[in-house]
Amino acid sequence: MCYIDLIRKGKMPLKSSAGTRLHVLALDGVRGLAILLILAQHLLGSNLQTGKRFVDAMSAIRNSTWVGVDLFFVLSGFLITGILYDSVSSGGYFKNFYARRVLRIFPLYYGFLLLLLCLTRPLHLRWNGMQYILLTYTQNLGIFTRDYTMFRPAPFLNLNHFWSLAVEEQFYLVWPLIVYFVRDARKLIPTAIALSVGALILRIVLVAHGAPNYMVYVFIGCRADSLMIGGVLALLVRTGARQAVMRYSKFVFLAGLVVLSSIGIYLGEFDLDDRFVHTWGYSLIAIAFAGLIGSTLARPAWTRLAFENGFMRFFGKYSYGLYVFHYSVDAACTATLRKWLDANLHSKGLAVVLGSLVVGGISVAVAFLSYQLYEKHFLKLKDYFEPR
Repeated sequence: MCYIDLIRKGKMPLKSSAGTRLHVLALDGVRGLAILLILAQHLLGSNLQTGKRFVDAMSAIRNSTWVGVDLFFVLSGFLITGILYDSVSSGGYFKNFYARRVLRIFPLYYGFLLLLLCLTRPLHLRWNGMQYILLTYTQNLGIFTRDYTMFRPAPFLNLNHFWSLAVEEQFYLVWPLIVYFVRDARKLIPTAIALSVGALILRIVLVAHGAPNYMVYVFIGCRADSLMIGGVLALLVRTGARQAVMRYSKFVFLAGLVVLSSIGIYLGEFDLDDRFVHTWGYSLIAIAFAGLIGSTLARPAWTRLAFENGFMRFFGKYSYGLYVFHYSVDAACTATLRKWLDANLHSKGLAVVLGSLVVGGISVAVAFLSYQLYEKHFLKLKDYFEPR
C-alpha cells in the first residue's frame, strides 16, 4: 500500500513535486513544528524564575521543547522507511536512495564544515581533532571514545547539535540493508519493534550502571526506537491495518500527550536529565509523535489547520538549514543582544523574548539564502535518481 492509494480514497492532500514523487503537505508542517520546538529550546534559554505561576509554567514548557529532535527522528523513520519499502523491488535501490540522501544532506553539512576549516586561522578556531569526528559523522559515539562532551570551536560557533545528524546518517547506513534483505512487511514490522525494545533495554541497562546522561541521549543504539517506531507506522499504513491506523492515531497522540504532560507536572518539568525520561520517556515520546504523524495522514480538520498552512510548511521547507545554522547564530548574537535589550528595556523576560525573535529571524534569513542560493541547485539533481 502506498501514498497514491490514499490519494484515491481522498484521505491525503498532496501536490506534485519534481520527478514522480508526490509531496505530503501536512508532513512539511510536522517538520515545521519540529524545528520550531528546537528553536524555542535553544533560543529562549534562560534561568528566569519569577515566582509567578504563569511565567514559570511557560518556562517549564520551554524546557520540554527538546522533544523537537525526537519528532524529527520519528518523522525521518516514517518517511525513509516508506521510501525504502516502496522502492525495494525497483532497479537501483541503493544507488537512488543514497544519491538522493547525499544530495539533500551533504552539500550543506560538508559545505559549512569545509568553510569553517578554511577559516580556521583567521577566526582562530580550535578543533582539537574534532574535525575528523565531525567529517565522519561519529560525534555521537562517545560510548566508544569516552568523549561525551559537546563541541564549540569558538565562542561564536556552536556545533553541539550535530550529533543528531550523525544519528540520522548511521540510520541511513543500516536500515536500507535490513529493508532490502527482509522486504516483507510482516517480517519488517516485528524487526523494527524488536530494535525499538532493544533500544529501551539498552537505555535501562546503561542508566542503571551510571552511564552519563548525554551518552544515553546521543548514542544511536539508545535512540533507535524513535526511528523504528516511525518505521513501524510507515509499514502499517501499507498493510491491511491501514484503516485502523488512520482511525486510532489521533487517540494515540492525545493519550500520549496526556501521559507525558502528567509526567511533566509530576516531575515539575519534563527534564531531559530525569532517569525516567532517559529510559521509558524516549519511547513514550516516539509513540505519541507516531500518533501525531498518523493523524495527519487521515487528515481530520484539526491537522489541516495545524500543519497544512503556509506558515508551518515554510518552516518545514527550510528546517534543515535552520537546524544547521541557528545554534551558531545564537552563539554569535544572543548574549550581546540580550545584554543590550536588558539594559534598555529593564526587563529580562522581554529581553529574552525579543532577543529570541531577532536571532530566530536572522537564522531564518540565513537558512532561506542558503537554500535559494546554494542547496536547491543540488536538490534539482535528485530528479535523476527517482525510483522506478
